[in-house]
Amino acid sequence: MTQPLSNSERVADDVLAFLICAARAGLRLDAPGMVKGLALAVELYERHPSEVHGPRSEIRKLLAFIRQASAVHQRFDYPDEELLDLARRTELLRKPLH
Repeated sequence: MTQPLSNSERVADDVLAFLICAARAGLRLDAPGMVKGLALAVELYERHPSEVHGPRSEIRKLLAFIRQASAVHQRFDYPDEELLDLARRTELLRKPLH
């Protein structure tokens, strides 16, 4: 019988799933779907900020994905206010917990 997932494992798995969904949406050129996947990952880390600094954290990949998506949006003159807000929120999460 398998052990139930810990909260840390569940958060890490869910963030990774959101990143995969965002990547798939990006491949389909579904910009709103991509942004939604990224936003869900950020929101999950906001609800579990201690997981940002955990061993399975995907925060660096998440921030890199957001920045790259924002650069693509800017290049094609798409509005990227949501992505800029996600990048700001993700940067805030990266700060050490006190």
